[in-house]
Amino acid sequence: MAAESSSIRSGLNARVALLMATRDQSHVLKSVRSLLVQTHQNFTLTIVDDGSNIAVSQYLLGIDDPRITVLRQAPQGLMAALNIAIKKSKPAAFYGVVYASCFYAPHYLFLLLNQLTRHPKHSGAYCHFCDGQTGAVFKEPFFDAHELLVRDTL
Repeated sequence: MAAESSSIRSGLNARVALLMATRDQSHVLKSVRSLLVQTHQNFTLTIVDDGSNIAVSQYLLGIDDPRITVLRQAPQGLMAALNIAIKKSKPAAFYGVVYASCFYAPHYLFLLLNQLTRHPKHSGAYCHFCDGQTGAVFKEPFFDAHELLVRDTL
């Protein structure tokens, strides 16, 4: 039990690399601010501005946090931007995708890390979230294991 408890504590202190791809999201400042007040502070945030008309860095003026890296590129799409983010992010024990249109509760990272460290055989964690623009609440998606195997896609 002591070894398990030690493992959980080390997992809860682990660095998390947060990845954000965005284009023309005016809510990016609110999203970033909600991440900066997380109870779990051992994270980096790599934001890829995927060809916004107004550079993301303009929305983030006044935020000077060494954990944040903002990269700008010509429009290439969400997956290409996330691939750049993961390549340019600092090494971490865990990686997570966050969205410029979403706001995150202060315990967001802590709770996800808690689930991952308590269930080490799981390869990911997901939670409900609320879209900052529409207020729509998204719940855990349903995955049909057979369909995933047949189609080999998510």
